[in-house]
Amino acid sequence: MYDRFRPLLVLAASLLLVSLLAVLAGRGVTMASQTYQIAFMSDRDGDIETYRVGVDGQGVMNLTNNPEIDGGAHWSQTSQAFVFVSTRDVGFPAIYRMNQDGSEQTLITADVPADVSLPEWSPDGRLIAVTSSISGNPDIYVIDAVTGEFVNVTSHPAQDNFGDWAPDSQSLLFTSDRIGQGAIYEVGIDGGGVTPLTDLSTPNALPVYSPTGDRIAFLSARDNDIEIYLMDADGGNPTRLTSSPGLDNNPKWSPDGSRIAFLSEREGDIEIFAVDVDGSNLANLTQNPAQDSIQGDFAWSPDGSQLAFTSDRSGDIEVYIMESDGSNVTNISNDPGADFGPIWVH
Repeated sequence: MYDRFRPLLVLAASLLLVSLLAVLAGRGVTMASQTYQIAFMSDRDGDIETYRVGVDGQGVMNLTNNPEIDGGAHWSQTSQAFVFVSTRDVGFPAIYRMNQDGSEQTLITADVPADVSLPEWSPDGRLIAVTSSISGNPDIYVIDAVTGEFVNVTSHPAQDNFGDWAPDSQSLLFTSDRIGQGAIYEVGIDGGGVTPLTDLSTPNALPVYSPTGDRIAFLSARDNDIEIYLMDADGGNPTRLTSSPGLDNNPKWSPDGSRIAFLSEREGDIEIFAVDVDGSNLANLTQNPAQDSIQGDFAWSPDGSQLAFTSDRSGDIEVYIMESDGSNVTNISNDPGADFGPIWVH
């Protein structure tokens, strides 16, 4: 089934490379599910659009509603707005913003196309980071969400790719092959203070700050297998978190910083696992032979009680929610089209 939508998923992953509160029928609605909604991408109307749906699967709304490709939405609780990518107006993936209900869709900048990574809000809701090849090679740009003014914060002939915002919005993580290996760096939002955080002799990737910003989860091949590691925010005390001959990928911190969810093929297919940050209480959350969030499109709910993810277990690609222990799996998109890329909105 994924093969049928391979071109769509490749496009989504290039624009794209976050959980809903599940309610079983007849079991009532939790306090969190009354607050949260899910935004996701879908081709159900013939082209890729950004939609929003209630956590009970009701009230589906096409937010972008444009014949061009509209996707890769990222929500800012602080600014109460989405940033998203669209090929409308200028013919390439430009960066736009819109309100929660899809109103006031506004072009932020056409000068920095989102042709390498999707745009992401800073935690304070003022800035947007994106990887773009407008200068001829991938560099990271920080864009003012109101004025569209931007700064190339890496400005290097190497391949630089955005990783994550620091919780204080004053710096960010990125990966770069500027010394021949994929290493993780930190840089200020003005482009100053570039600091390597990982061993420069082995490939490292996908750095993600903990909610408090004191630790970083990342991928590394330093032990001859791609595993998830943790380190202090200054690069100290690297510790191996996972240990499996299968690929472990896409680490995502729980909101309270106590657990990390990740993708793994250790049991023969790609599943979503979670583990405590000390390596204990490892659990396969999805436990299904279907393809679950193979593009890395899964996310914790803001309160950490649930996760949203995608799966083709029903025969086509749908958005699901489940409890943080993997129970109460619920299909909330329910459409023959391909539905993917879920993020929480509140």
